[in-house]
Amino acid sequence: MKYGTSYISSQIHDRIKNCSEYKAYNQARRGEEEPDVEGKLDPRTYLVPSESHINHTVNATRTKIGLISDTHLCSKQQQLTFLNDFYKRCADEGITRIYHAGDMIAGVDVYPGQANDLIRFTEDEQIDYAVEYYPYIEGIKTYVISGNHDLVFIKRKGGDPLRLISAKRKDIEYLGQFSAWVKLQENCSLYMLHPDGGGAYAASYKLQKLIESFEGGRKPNIALMGHYHRRCYVSERNVHGFLGACFESQTDFLRRKMVQPVIGGTILDIYFSDNGSIHDLRVNFRQYLVPKEHDWK
Repeated sequence: MKYGTSYISSQIHDRIKNCSEYKAYNQARRGEEEPDVEGKLDPRTYLVPSESHINHTVNATRTKIGLISDTHLCSKQQQLTFLNDFYKRCADEGITRIYHAGDMIAGVDVYPGQANDLIRFTEDEQIDYAVEYYPYIEGIKTYVISGNHDLVFIKRKGGDPLRLISAKRKDIEYLGQFSAWVKLQENCSLYMLHPDGGGAYAASYKLQKLIESFEGGRKPNIALMGHYHRRCYVSERNVHGFLGACFESQTDFLRRKMVQPVIGGTILDIYFSDNGSIHDLRVNFRQYLVPKEHDWK
């Protein structure tokens, strides 16, 4: 007997629907209780939400946080010395939370010729390097989202490297892919985003477009955007927007794109009013003007 493609497709679909893991996945998405299926994995332990919401509220009228992005470990142009210095400066300021807007590692084959810019060439090697060399200071925790360089391994049928890094480093917490919402105080939230696409002529343009895109009543108070390797601060619509700069000097690829990266990180000193909204915000950007050559050796 011959079967048409529609019949075969329906049979495959029925089998997928009856798969216990598939059922559990959909139940987890709907927030339902996990069914009792012997020997199966709980999808809530290995599926990253598309956009997570994290509660980091503190019972204080003042807090300090660090903002960074695009550290690109395993790149020959990584600026690990300056990254360590920034963490030490955060520790000196009493900061315990640093928010990272993606591209912790360099990835592989993200752009033509990237192999010439790498010191580690596989997912396992880059994960091991980050676990060993990413800055560690007692009392400081890094909260990170993934960017396009991190997630290139998923496209190559690998895993999510930041999930594996965070599993081996208790001071690093993975908030999800590309974006996350973080509640800092009752009426103060931070939005982290690692967007797609190239930059614009004006450093502020992409940041302004992001702030414009938020719906009224659902805006964050602080927005941190990675990806562009530039530094900018914009305050519009009651949103304090920051480009996260980077800790990677100019690669051949960026030179061809005529992009001069800004190396550094931002420290925010936030004062809250009685209702938990921002009363005063003080910005301290630590910039490293002269990149170090061969900072990976």
